[in-house]
Amino acid sequence: VLFNSLGFVAVLGALDTLKVKSALSRANQILDRVLQLDPIRMGNRGPRRYSFGALSPTHHLVHLPEWSQLLDVDAVNAVLHDIYPDGFFAVGGGGDLVLEDTSTYQSLHLDIGGPSIHEMKEPPGIAVNFLLEDLECTDGPTRVVAGTHRLAGAAPPPLPQEPRHLKEGTLLCPLPAGTAIVRDLRAWHGGTPSGATKPRLMPNTEYVSQEYGSMTCGMGVILDPCKPVLPRQLFDGLSPFARGLTSHLVTDELKVSSHSDLQEEWILLDPIDFLRHSAEVF
Repeated sequence: VLFNSLGFVAVLGALDTLKVKSALSRANQILDRVLQLDPIRMGNRGPRRYSFGALSPTHHLVHLPEWSQLLDVDAVNAVLHDIYPDGFFAVGGGGDLVLEDTSTYQSLHLDIGGPSIHEMKEPPGIAVNFLLEDLECTDGPTRVVAGTHRLAGAAPPPLPQEPRHLKEGTLLCPLPAGTAIVRDLRAWHGGTPSGATKPRLMPNTEYVSQEYGSMTCGMGVILDPCKPVLPRQLFDGLSPFARGLTSHLVTDELKVSSHSDLQEEWILLDPIDFLRHSAEVF
């Protein structure tokens, strides 16, 4: 009920300590490599902001064990099952990060589009973001405007015209490490400034309804539940429930990237997407 009303919900204690530590270690390893490739901190989602998914040719990171394990979180899958009682599909996972001492906001936006997204019985898509460290309200938390997942035909205001309460009254914080934030992809959301002394790293997993997935299967888009992004070796290690969600994602072609691969050869050598800057950040 709360999710349907707000468009998001936080699940405390979703990740155990072992999963938090392994995901944090891998996320920091990726960050180190990205900062080598972007010495001026241009970012790929605005200055000093990065999409994890946009760093990979597949737009997903579930070829990494530390990401694929996030598809198999009991507390999260219980919530998703309540939202999608007739079933749903996983599509992969990415997430985002913001560097310390970032002064800009990211414009409010949706993570899904199309003329019919507000006509569907169930949310067409959902993202689940995981907090790997305790998050204070000065650490660059995500802002989400409650109820906007139901605003058919409306668009978020440009950042210069945003009222103050959309910047300051919509923050998802403070929250402890291990929390999972389940968000309807239609909800207006964006990044906020960070006064922290270290980066805020937030991996995610992504899902679609059966209705939306039947429309995007095989199209090669980010929310394609049939895109080959999950190595069979990692698929075989998932629980039966998680394997049911991800069976359309399995491939024998992708290599599992081990933690000892310090150069992260799968990362795009030019991870900067300049076209997103004018649309998303001031």
